[in-house]
Amino acid sequence: MGLVDELKGSRVCLDTAPIIYFIEKHERYLSVVRPVFTGIDAEKIEAITSTITLLEVLVHPFRTDNETLAERYREILLYSEGLTTFEISHGVSEMASKLRAGYSIKTPDAIHIAVGVFHGADTFLTNDPALRKVRDIRKGEAFTEENLTVKRPGTGISPMRWDEVLKMKASRNLNADEIIFL
Repeated sequence: MGLVDELKGSRVCLDTAPIIYFIEKHERYLSVVRPVFTGIDAEKIEAITSTITLLEVLVHPFRTDNETLAERYREILLYSEGLTTFEISHGVSEMASKLRAGYSIKTPDAIHIAVGVFHGADTFLTNDPALRKVRDIRKGEAFTEENLTVKRPGTGISPMRWDEVLKMKASRNLNADEIIFL
């Protein structure tokens, strides 16, 4: 099952990078994102993003005085049938503040995620490793290799107790990147 099959019928919030990869035909990632944008164009995938994306993608064309590239970004972000670009509302701003407080992520990233959550996205499509940490662990959820990591230096549970921790469940809600103590 490919990425488009996984996203079909869902509402996807797009981070800036996939849009750049598509518009600028990025050598490494175009083969991954092109089918997603084809699915968006065919209305098999509903895509959303925020005006922060417009801000971020226009920096390079403005620096290089490339109005053609700037217009291609405006066209996809402001006039595409399958992609809605939301402005930043008060609700999104407040949610983004909570995300920044809880995850220590950058403001634009927090806004992107908040737009997705606020506007009902099922998935957030990004290539930003810093955003992969935005994953809470809920009370009663089992600890797994997917939701835990070892960091140094640390003051939490020793990595020597890894196998023991993987047999446990969270006794309370935990924010992503929160240090765990027994």
